[in-house]
Amino acid sequence: MAPIKLGKLVSVSSEDPSYPAENLLKHEYSKCKWKCKVAGEKQAVVEFQLEKPTKITAIDVGNEFSAFIEILVCKSCTPDDYKVLLVASSLMSLQDAKYGSNGNEVRFFKTENLTKPVADEKWDRLKVICTQPYNKMIQYGLCFIIIRSSSENDSSQDNALTLGKFKLKPESTVDPISVGSIYKKKENNKKQERKENKPVTNRHQKDAAGSTSVNGSLNKRNSYSSTPKKSPKKLKHTDVDPKNKPRREKKWDKLLDDVVFVISGFQNPLRADIRSKALAMGAKYKADWDSSCTHLVCAFTNTPKFNQVRGSGKIVKKDWIEECYSKRMRFPWRR
Repeated sequence: MAPIKLGKLVSVSSEDPSYPAENLLKHEYSKCKWKCKVAGEKQAVVEFQLEKPTKITAIDVGNEFSAFIEILVCKSCTPDDYKVLLVASSLMSLQDAKYGSNGNEVRFFKTENLTKPVADEKWDRLKVICTQPYNKMIQYGLCFIIIRSSSENDSSQDNALTLGKFKLKPESTVDPISVGSIYKKKENNKKQERKENKPVTNRHQKDAAGSTSVNGSLNKRNSYSSTPKKSPKKLKHTDVDPKNKPRREKKWDKLLDDVVFVISGFQNPLRADIRSKALAMGAKYKADWDSSCTHLVCAFTNTPKFNQVRGSGKIVKKDWIEECYSKRMRFPWRR
């Protein structure tokens, strides 16, 4: 996936003079840090203009002590109509955020982490919202942000080979014609015809002589092999115990790839923390319950949402998501 160049800085809510938001436009990622002006600010917002409307497929984020990040997109013709491309996702654990440690981690958001159908359209304006509600003593922001899009080289090459309704042959499939090549081809064809028209009597005689010699050698071999040899035993497939076959382990980002979940009864920032952990393991998030949902992460029982899902889906506590995330393995939903 090719990186998209950020065109210009549109606006910024707060910036430290030593670490301005314009640093995020630079390609020297070790020197392009952006921090808010005062420690403990409620949120830090920066807005960028892309060079052209682009379909965003992935986002790489280098953190600078921000607990959460949310990314919105819009078109420059409608600058107030923002859509959520990336829901509020955690960049730090709760413990690291409180104690101010491990604040420069890197998160990679893939296509499956982005909101549909917003990710399927092209956008040219980007708004990044960072928050740090756990620690009021540090300045926060981003070290870098890289927007990626799928390459368009393949489609441009295909278009180059079409002319209206006609398709042009690629140059590699056309044989080059050199001087005298046509005459050489005619001579080779004549030689091939002469070989095919030769009498085949000598060939039959050679075959007959060869067959007699082969028969004689076979008789000698049969006389030497008087005792039959035992054929080696073949291993049966049933000898292998199917219980001992190695099980294929799922990758970390595919651990919950068949889970479509809804969250009920939790407030931010805990709600965003649960959602980001499940998305990191390949699950898909929906705001409201429908027929495609499989799991409800519920805080309380006998709520309207609990009674709606009961009997038609799996209801789990937040501990199930956190345990799968911390142990890096999938546990049964009913324990």
